[in-house]
Amino acid sequence: MRVLAYVVLSVTGVVKLVHILFDLRREDNDMLVFLLNLSGLLFWVTLLLLVLSSDTKEKKSH
Repeated sequence: MRVLAYVVLSVTGVVKLVHILFDLRREDNDMLVFLLNLSGLLFWVTLLLLVLSSDTKEKKSH
């Protein structure tokens, strides 16, 4: 189950990064879209950190 969470988080993170980079290359770039993408990326990073921290807590308790 944890491996599935890692895979999903890494795939969505890569897709998000590519999406942001493509948006930055366009000339008609909207600042609101960029901020939404950035907040989505921050949310993803927070999720990843939560998964990793819970993972290390479980390893320490064993």
